[in-house]
Amino acid sequence: MWIQFLNFLQVFEWHDPSHQNINDICFATWGFDGGEDVHNAFGLSGEPVAPQIALSYGDKPIEQNKASEIMAVNIAKRECQKEYMEFWNNSASFTTTGRPVDGIICPCSPFPAARPNMYYYYGYTTWVNLLDYTSVVVPVLRVDKSIDKVDSDFKATNEVEQRCHDVYDPEIYDGAHVSLQIVGRRLQEEKMLAIADVAAVALRN
Repeated sequence: MWIQFLNFLQVFEWHDPSHQNINDICFATWGFDGGEDVHNAFGLSGEPVAPQIALSYGDKPIEQNKASEIMAVNIAKRECQKEYMEFWNNSASFTTTGRPVDGIICPCSPFPAARPNMYYYYGYTTWVNLLDYTSVVVPVLRVDKSIDKVDSDFKATNEVEQRCHDVYDPEIYDGAHVSLQIVGRRLQEEKMLAIADVAAVALRN
């Protein structure tokens, strides 16, 4: 995962705790009710479950988690949030200001835009959700098929990465927005919007 953090005019690589662990915990919370809420919502109209939703919830509800299982996930979630909080606090040790970093710059998704039934990876946003952080999306540019070719030298590290790579088609994506998100800590909406304004001005220049 490509991530950087910013602290005023400093930009550094951000070697944070495992996002795989964050994703695993987040995905576990989605299935607490066995998909009953999702399927009930679709049932109100009588329409079938959308294929993209069915990837996570199947075509009908399954057995719900026990209270002890939900408690275990919630404990893991709190521990994960604490680990990331301490990591972020410790970033003050390598900034020139002596304060923790202000925000993290990272992708919103592995695609310029999501093609129907081809959204294979949620990890660029699930970590923000699980940690209860603040995120603001900043448009950066648009895909130009004459420049943004398929990387023929790309080597995937796993199946999901390969599937995400295979989704890209310069002809289809030509003109699509490419955006980044700037992620801040809890209850920092105003601060992130202010940073986004600075980033937008810098991009225009």
